Amino acid sequence: MDTQHGTTHQQHRYDDRHVHNPDKHHNRSAKSGRRHNADVKVFVDGGGKVSGFLHHFWRSTGLCPPSSHSSPQPFLLSQDEALNLALVGSAPHQAFTQVRIHWLLDLVNASLEWSVGAEVVMTPVYNFSQLDTLLDHLYHHHLRPGFELMGNPGGIFTDLENDTQVIWWRDLVTQTAARYTGRYGLEWVGSWRWETWNEPDHHDFDNLNFTVQGFLNYYDACRAGLDAVWEGMVLGGPGGSCRDPGFSSMCWALLTHCHQGTSYFPPHMPPRIDFISIHKKGQEDADSILTEEVHTINIIRRSFPRLHHVPVINDEGDFLKGWWRGLAWRADARYPAMVARAVAQHLPLVPSMRYELLSFDNAFLNYRPSFFDQRTLVARFQMNSSLPVHVQMVKKWSYSVMGLLARLGHRLLPHYTSPHLPNLSMISSCRSCDSGGGVLTSGEANEIDNRLQFLARHPQIPGTAPTTPAAATPSITVPLSTPGTTTDSTPTTTSPSSIHTSTPTTPSTPTTTSPSSIHTSTPITPSTPITTSPSSIHTSTPITPSTPTTPSTPTSTSPSSIHTSTPTIETPSPNTTNVSEVDDAGRDGVAGICRGVNDSFGSSGNGVTDSAGSSVSDGDGGSNSDGGGSSDGDRGSSNDGGSSGDGGRGSSDGDGEGSGDGGRGSSDDAEGSGDGGRGSSDDGGGSGDGGRGSSDDAEGSGDSGPCSSDDGGGSGDDGVDSSVNGAGNDDSVGDRGGGDVGSSWEVTLLLTRSKGTATNASNSFTVRVTVAIPKRLVGGVLVAAMYRLGWGQKGPYEAWQEVGSPEEPSRQQLKYIRSYEGGRRVGPVGVLVMGPVLQVTLKMTLPDLQLLHLCQPHPATPGQVVGVRTMGVTSSDVLVTWTDERITTRCILRYEVEHSVRNRGGPYRRVSGKTVTDNNFWYSLPRLLGSVTVEGWYRVRVVTYWGSVGPFSPPHYHHHHQYQ
Repeated sequence: MDTQHGTTHQQHRYDDRHVHNPDKHHNRSAKSGRRHNADVKVFVDGGGKVSGFLHHFWRSTGLCPPSSHSSPQPFLLSQDEALNLALVGSAPHQAFTQVRIHWLLDLVNASLEWSVGAEVVMTPVYNFSQLDTLLDHLYHHHLRPGFELMGNPGGIFTDLENDTQVIWWRDLVTQTAARYTGRYGLEWVGSWRWETWNEPDHHDFDNLNFTVQGFLNYYDACRAGLDAVWEGMVLGGPGGSCRDPGFSSMCWALLTHCHQGTSYFPPHMPPRIDFISIHKKGQEDADSILTEEVHTINIIRRSFPRLHHVPVINDEGDFLKGWWRGLAWRADARYPAMVARAVAQHLPLVPSMRYELLSFDNAFLNYRPSFFDQRTLVARFQMNSSLPVHVQMVKKWSYSVMGLLARLGHRLLPHYTSPHLPNLSMISSCRSCDSGGGVLTSGEANEIDNRLQFLARHPQIPGTAPTTPAAATPSITVPLSTPGTTTDSTPTTTSPSSIHTSTPTTPSTPTTTSPSSIHTSTPITPSTPITTSPSSIHTSTPITPSTPTTPSTPTSTSPSSIHTSTPTIETPSPNTTNVSEVDDAGRDGVAGICRGVNDSFGSSGNGVTDSAGSSVSDGDGGSNSDGGGSSDGDRGSSNDGGSSGDGGRGSSDGDGEGSGDGGRGSSDDAEGSGDGGRGSSDDGGGSGDGGRGSSDDAEGSGDSGPCSSDDGGGSGDDGVDSSVNGAGNDDSVGDRGGGDVGSSWEVTLLLTRSKGTATNASNSFTVRVTVAIPKRLVGGVLVAAMYRLGWGQKGPYEAWQEVGSPEEPSRQQLKYIRSYEGGRRVGPVGVLVMGPVLQVTLKMTLPDLQLLHLCQPHPATPGQVVGVRTMGVTSSDVLVTWTDERITTRCILRYEVEHSVRNRGGPYRRVSGKTVTDNNFWYSLPRLLGSVTVEGWYRVRVVTYWGSVGPFSPPHYHHHHQYQ
């Protein structure tokens, strides 16, 4: 737990004597003095057998209310926190499934009253209404609480060596678990992680005097209280650093108690512990987290053999203690690179040490004068000088990286690397693979991930069949890089990422390569490591591609290249198929399906080549797809007026989530009947979006599909799409829809380069990725996209700096800053698969994170968006969220949000830009308190890489509300 008086960690230092230096093996240019690039070869076996189940163990975050802990209501129930949690819960593909929040029990009011029974005694009486409000909000946004049994309701507990108070605590836990089991169902509450008091050895006990024995009594009461509701409830601890026994006496005492102790309650055996939670933080890097974890886990396994089977979690695995410290690396590309590296490094721990969860503990809310550089997922701007006073939020790259990680599949693919560079990490995965794949919706796949760990070791929930058979933790055999550091080679500007397909080969015999080229005149075994040299892959004989069978895909593609940076034009050979795509400034369609597109993933010009092979500059601010452009409006103005305090949001809970809202077990997508209640459409009102200033790409919202112009669909002076979808088409599938809901083969490769807080944009190297493709896909079409969060790219932090780092940005400045949320996407582009090997070449700087996404187009509808909700901010601002639990693919080009002023049946206007890939959209009108408002009906649909569209969600009404 972070406190504002925590001890500062000494910064981690690297020993250059142990750093691999590839420069020793490369000549320097005599003319320029610059070093030549090192080549890294990566082989991903996308056509062979999967190597294990990829448990998404990183989908947790956490936060703590500010002091005083005894009164957390003004913070935890504020509109600011409600918006923060709504954004966390609407990250794509359930990127977050848990939020661990300190001091939850301090939301419970309590008093002691006389109880007349066999004897007259004092008993506690509890009021859970405030806790109901918070947990309802989490439930609506599909977030489980990491429920620490932490807090002192009404201050009635003083001594847990007192027998009466031990019984009181057990009964409090029972009442809490029983209440929310009745409210949300046993299946939902049974998937929660209940946990002991956070970091007990820090002795922050909310006026409760805990001795070691009192802490053990407390644990026994927690265990007994949960078991009284259901014996499968998951409880763990000790939630501390577990350092030397002189400091961490309660940590080691609890583990000893669960190993060989005697419970306070019958049958007086060692109490069960379902997970061991430790806190191991970094020293401004990812590597030291793993080092500390392995050290402590090994001690625990050796010291407590009876607990060897118990999973381990690190639910405060942040890169540096002290969330409030303003550090630039928490704002830029270094942070997401650390996150991805930490995830990749932890993969081998999953089976060997039963490693179950890693949380980066980063859902705090910043305060002035820090906006981007604290440990948060969003930047909060408190607009104290505006009327009404309100808050604006911008998603940082720390948020975006979780969405990229969520694109990973649930099956691991083998990959092989040569040479090994210690600060290059990677994860390769697939969905709907030949081995153990299948058609799963996003919600089903995530539910398997959420429940396997619980159902495998606990009794089945009464009356409920497990989603999948309970099984032991799968073995993961992917060889990963050993943690370490290195100095990489040559300064150079980033160069082309070319996708090539080579001729078919018989998957039988491995081929060893020489220091020149790889020839496929002899068969290559895709499932065998291929060691390559710094050269290229050639094919010995040409092949004629077969005609794709997918109706909406092309039969041929033009020769060109995909580039993620400054292009170097390559001349394609007759045996190599390259697919063009172009920059996002005015080009349209899905590449390979219509024409090339570079649909920016929240940023601007991407430095690619167009279909003629000419170079397009890597302009970060040139032609921004979301209206950012090169002119940023009020660039120099700093609208800082207003107080610098905490916004004084008080106890307003924003969206009224605590209001009863019965039937919460039913689908949220039934909200289209104009049910203004359910606490779902609080603030907001007004109608049109007229005069929205610079258009969010003015894309046509009709069903003409992505092959129509993304920037010419609308008419009118305000740039808003004026085309409408008539009434009665709420569930229309569109031109490219049709058929049953389905999904198909996907491969995702995540590469990250991180060396703590070090940066060096010019020190880059080339990575040549070869992906083996299943035989059944040869002759067809794949669609490829590349996502990047890299050093030297402009993100929301850099865009905010560019406009003068205002404390209260203007609405035009906010529009510009938000246009850089998410990072950069190159593609999607269509690739005609001429052989079973696909090659991608890319450059990596320091730090860097790149994700290659390959998808097989599917003719069926991708599924329907459901659960649309709105949260009003002002009459001119609304946060729209939805869920993708019924979406069957992660190959998502964008979501389209439409708004109707008049009625549920339309007409509807498209109000979102072409870069919406999260399950949320912050809709802001250009004027605050103008003549129009954001009141009205909202509906959302999904568009895939290849142009198929899902049916619109049932419309959801956002009603007018007071905004003070």
